[in-house]
Amino acid sequence: MAISEKLQLLCKYDNIPSELTISAILTEDELRYVGDESFLDLMLTVILPKVVAEDVDFYKLFEIDFNWICRCLRILSFGPIYTTNSIFCDSCHNTTYGEYKVNLNSVKCIPIPDDTPEIMRVSKHEFIDFDKDIFFKLPTIGEIQNMMKNQLFIRKDTVIDALLGRLCCMITCIGDQVDISDKSILDIFKNKMISADYQILRAIINQMTNFGLESCGKTQCPRCKSIDATFIALPDDRYYVRPWELHSDDQTVTVAGVEKTYREVRQQLYENIIDETLFISRASESAVSADWLMTQPIFVRKKYVESFTKELQEREKTVKNAGSRRLGQPNR
Repeated sequence: MAISEKLQLLCKYDNIPSELTISAILTEDELRYVGDESFLDLMLTVILPKVVAEDVDFYKLFEIDFNWICRCLRILSFGPIYTTNSIFCDSCHNTTYGEYKVNLNSVKCIPIPDDTPEIMRVSKHEFIDFDKDIFFKLPTIGEIQNMMKNQLFIRKDTVIDALLGRLCCMITCIGDQVDISDKSILDIFKNKMISADYQILRAIINQMTNFGLESCGKTQCPRCKSIDATFIALPDDRYYVRPWELHSDDQTVTVAGVEKTYREVRQQLYENIIDETLFISRASESAVSADWLMTQPIFVRKKYVESFTKELQEREKTVKNAGSRRLGQPNR
């Protein structure tokens, strides 16, 4: 059976249990998510329905709960060790670049206070010039997904303006305009709100919704050895993001000193997983089938690889020792 655990959701829902049971990602799904171009779609339509035992409409999860589940699922399936490329230290005022293993368990998760209202408000008195109250709520992951596909938020450089889009997802009312549309909100931002008030609005909303996973974790500084150094672990990255999900297939990356395209790197990962599975099956002399392994979590596969690698080394040592004894015997 797959490894599983229960996790407590951060938000309260009418039709979603407060506690969910999640299982580790299976090998066949690992093949999907290491190469899928749309992580969000994959998680909502394929991975979460498989790993969550309860019947849940995942699109109605608040974004902070979606990120929380992804973080817990990552640790359950692959452990808490994560590779980061930069560490920031306030003690020695240095930023160290390279590849460093850090612990995702050091990333704090801030709970939502019980008295937090469903609809929050930024008073007009907070602004310099704008003269209307603005009401907002936490966005669901379904709303975020729709926003990422909305042409309104695509800039001239064809990149989604996720910060602006998220803000529009959250706002429910401006002044007496109830159920205001994204287009109307954008029109107000562009034509009726000065830049300083827009920055004030963003800062206040960020402060009032500072719940869920933090953006940094704690680790040891490679230089001064301070234990209060930090690394970036943005919830939006979900700790799964691979380079080829962010770039086109024809771009290259250096792997062990060799330039390879992202397509080649992805293909190599697929082949490594298949080779590892076949190795386990053969080393066990077919006692463990490849078909069964492809439905198991990575922890199971890792356990068998370590076990059979050790066993093969012992077999090889035994064969060599037996050969040496035969060669050392005198002829009769």
